[in-house]
Amino acid sequence: MSLTHSNVDRRPSDCGLGEGIEAIGLNLVGVLPIETYDRSVPSAWNSGQLLPTARSALLVGAGGSALYRIHRAARVPESLDQFVARFVEDGCAQLVVQGWPSVAFAYDEKRDGQFVDLVALAELAGLGAHSRLGLLVHREYGPWLSLRALVLTERRLPETSRDDSFSPCTGCPAPCSDECPVRAPGPLPSGFDVRACGHQRKLEGPCRLRCEARR
Repeated sequence: MSLTHSNVDRRPSDCGLGEGIEAIGLNLVGVLPIETYDRSVPSAWNSGQLLPTARSALLVGAGGSALYRIHRAARVPESLDQFVARFVEDGCAQLVVQGWPSVAFAYDEKRDGQFVDLVALAELAGLGAHSRLGLLVHREYGPWLSLRALVLTERRLPETSRDDSFSPCTGCPAPCSDECPVRAPGPLPSGFDVRACGHQRKLEGPCRLRCEARR
């Protein structure tokens, strides 16, 4: 399957966020029209409350391991989340300088006790597809996709769309399930057995530190 799909090729710099965030490994972005975004989020995350003039929602992510390697090499006192937040805010500020009011939110922020489901939004924006691993799988980076931030902007950007032709588990022999000691990755649509995985991770052993199924 070709990796030249427009959703894969879209980069933060294409959306006016600058090259700075790409330099630290934030190399993916999905774009949703604000109408689609608003239909898909809890009321507390509605653009009318966050940025009434917003026209696009951007899902900023990292594909592969570059972000983690660059953060380690930088030897900064910031946590990975703080490091990412600084660069996303800088990128958001570039949109503002260009005349497009914009606001940024971290992946783990809550509003009225509710998270925004970045995985669901990213799937709508074509960044990946659900898998038996319970993770969103990217065409190029597989399960090594990390969704880091949401940006709402007044700028109307061309949307990226869900690609229903991408089905990463169809026809796959499921080595992820073979490597899991409790075979938590199950066939779709039931998919990942969260309870079995959680129980195994509480035990002493490699599952506490890494996921062989994801590897």
